[in-house]
Amino acid sequence: MEAARLPLNILRNLKILFYNKGQISKKSGSSNVWVYTLKGIKNLNKYLIPFFIQYVIPYSSKYKNKEFDKFIFILEKLRKTSKFEKEEFIDIVKLVYDLNPEGKGKKRKRTLSEVIDIIEQKNINK
Repeated sequence: MEAARLPLNILRNLKILFYNKGQISKKSGSSNVWVYTLKGIKNLNKYLIPFFIQYVIPYSSKYKNKEFDKFIFILEKLRKTSKFEKEEFIDIVKLVYDLNPEGKGKKRKRTLSEVIDIIEQKNINK
């Protein structure tokens, strides 16, 4: 097997592991990098969370475990609530920014305060 195909095969096997849910695609802006994405709260709760609990968390640092707990907390809030009051929504946005302050190593398009200002200006309750 060619070394270049190995990562793609790993991603394909990961997709199979998650019952062919998700997508494999080239990373935006990088034609040599492939990524596997699994979207949707239901899919994350049904496939990703149990996998991480069984195979990743037992071997992770305490810091990573705390971050994972925050991620689960956010998913649960999103799963349980179909409509948020403005303050609830702002609280979730704050949690997300706290969970991933660097935005996956990239600079975020908007700061937390800019996002909160946008939410405050919108009338999301109507």
